Amino acid sequence: MEVAREVTKTKPVVVYKGGRTTGAARAARSHTGAFSGRKELYYGLLRQAGIITSPTMELLIPLGHTLLERPPMRGRRVAVITMGGSWGVALSDSLEEEGLVIPELSLKLQKKLRDLGIPQRASMRNPVDIGASGILFEVDTMLAVGREVLSSGEVNALVLHGLGRAGMLEEDSPSERRLFVDIEKRIIRGFASLEKDTGLPVLIGSKHNLWESQVVCDLNREGTRVHNRLDEIAQLLSLMYDYWMKSQDN
Repeated sequence: MEVAREVTKTKPVVVYKGGRTTGAARAARSHTGAFSGRKELYYGLLRQAGIITSPTMELLIPLGHTLLERPPMRGRRVAVITMGGSWGVALSDSLEEEGLVIPELSLKLQKKLRDLGIPQRASMRNPVDIGASGILFEVDTMLAVGREVLSSGEVNALVLHGLGRAGMLEEDSPSERRLFVDIEKRIIRGFASLEKDTGLPVLIGSKHNLWESQVVCDLNREGTRVHNRLDEIAQLLSLMYDYWMKSQDN
């Protein structure tokens, strides 16, 4: 506890507490008995030491990477730019269930987005529905939308979700398919670079993982992280905000 209190002043420490249920505690006693015990006690001690508790074992490494690589999450307001309305709804549910906020964008900001060429049929209120806008392959316009939203002062983070189409390239893949892959990668790289320009976290989401999508596979090799679970995106942003709040107390 003494060491953790000092370390967490300068770097994130992430812990997954196993043995929280009766069955798991029994398993822990037969394996590493020191890890069993009342979860409330452990969570209280970890919180006092400034440690971030991962809700799942699978989230341990992604959470560590996110806290190291992303800019701080200094508030609970999240903008969602999505390729499909249904995904925007589902992602909004996941984010708000984790205590985050999907604010309606101001009329002034919505007008700026319309002035970029977004038609009336596409909702700009948040989530921003790119799927209905028809600008999916207009790289400069897509990046301008992200830049306007992030620089508006109305949100603390942005999630771009829905790029990374299914399928891997083959030697005989048509040129049109290769063009779509290239455009999607350019858009995702551009959104990821907006972090440095604005100092706000940008998370990229896709319904496909690196084994299912050439876009996601190539970007993963480059070091750009793409998350394929909505609950993971929501949990990461929520825990990033918790970590920033704890840092304000130190």
